Amino acid sequence: MNDLHSRELMREHVTRWATLSDTQWQMLSGIFHVREVGPKTQLATPGSTRHELFFVNRGLLRFYYLSSDGKEINKAFIAEDMFAGPLAASALNLPIIYGIETLEDTSVLIADYRDLQSCLIGILFLNGLEENLPNGY
Repeated sequence: MNDLHSRELMREHVTRWATLSDTQWQMLSGIFHVREVGPKTQLATPGSTRHELFFVNRGLLRFYYLSSDGKEINKAFIAEDMFAGPLAASALNLPIIYGIETLEDTSVLIADYRDLQSCLIGILFLNGLEENLPNGY
């Protein structure tokens, strides 16, 4: 799946929740990068401090916990056209308590949560400018 197609697919899903101008969309899509991997690839491991948001273009992700004896316990499955990531761990700046593994050939768009936060602040700022500039501010 090419990069442009991946981003357009993500845009279709983002616009279900928010209306973004082309400038705002460019800001948001610019923080994501495409990663294509095979099955059984670890995108995140329990204890990791990499806080990333994933959008699954193609494939399937498995989120799992490790029990005290090392057994993997499934938390969730994330299918195509879905967003997922460790939001709570990111907000609290804590290690991730679960792992993320691909179950088949997978294409994901990935963004760092810090970049996402900065981007969203920028988008809110632009919204404020767009609302207030016509009023003479």
